[in-house]
Amino acid sequence: DPALPLRDARVLDFGCGTRPYEAWFAAAGARYRGADIDAAHEVRIRDDGTLDCADGEYDLVASFQVLEHVWDLGAYLGEARRVLRQDGWLLLSTHGSWLYHPHPHDYRRWTAEGLRREVESRGFRLVRMEPVVGPLAWTTIFRSLGVAHVLKPWPVVGPSLAALGAMLFNVQAWIEDRITPRAMLVGRFFSVGLLCALLHNAIMIGGDWVGLHYVASSFVSFAVVVALGYWLHSAWTFPDAQRSRMSFARYTATMALNLPLSIAGMFAFVDLAGLAVAIAAPLVTVLLAAFNFGGGRWALRARRAQSRRQT
Repeated sequence: DPALPLRDARVLDFGCGTRPYEAWFAAAGARYRGADIDAAHEVRIRDDGTLDCADGEYDLVASFQVLEHVWDLGAYLGEARRVLRQDGWLLLSTHGSWLYHPHPHDYRRWTAEGLRREVESRGFRLVRMEPVVGPLAWTTIFRSLGVAHVLKPWPVVGPSLAALGAMLFNVQAWIEDRITPRAMLVGRFFSVGLLCALLHNAIMIGGDWVGLHYVASSFVSFAVVVALGYWLHSAWTFPDAQRSRMSFARYTATMALNLPLSIAGMFAFVDLAGLAVAIAAPLVTVLLAAFNFGGGRWALRARRAQSRRQT
């Protein structure tokens, strides 16, 4: 990660295996040391799982595709925290979904929430979590593995066909990963928008039935719909949203701008451009939808940046 301060950083690769990431850390100017159970590295892992090094000795602990092979997560993450300095970083990757691959064991897979709670319960503060492969693309990766399993045993042409198939499947997965997150995000946004629109109409009609003036009903609807929209968008549409009084105030202000923007848009299209209301109204609706999407995303600014040791 370019944001990590790796120049002259003391890095421990906890479960380094064949040290595939050593060159990457070295190129970034870090002082790399490896640790694994075979004792062939700079730091020995004792029989009880503890590391043969001092407290607070490292600026960053790297753990790449190791956690699923660890039975005692408390001991492993506890050691990672112990050897980090107070404001050190844990850079960790593991599997959400993958094939069984014992090395020497393979114990578990995680959901995003499960991994976050595992890490935070061991004294770390999650700063950023990023999925590597999306829900549609990983099904393509699994199909690629299945095709490779079938093709590789074929004499002569099998390995070449398997490599070609893997390349094509990876291109497909790359495209799917670029499409599905945006499509899912926009789909969730407009699902919430449709629900809020239906609720607004129900409140307006219900208020009329009970004799409430439409102005009063509008204020009631605004308060209810904004609160519901904020809760749904922050919990579902933008799952990394930062909930706070300030983000709620930003969201409320963004939604409050819809009325003056709607009037300004209709004036521009109808009075200035000379368009019919039947054409201008849908155009304004599309522009307001785009404004609300961007404004909502701005209001619910997502938390950024890795797992950091809690001070």
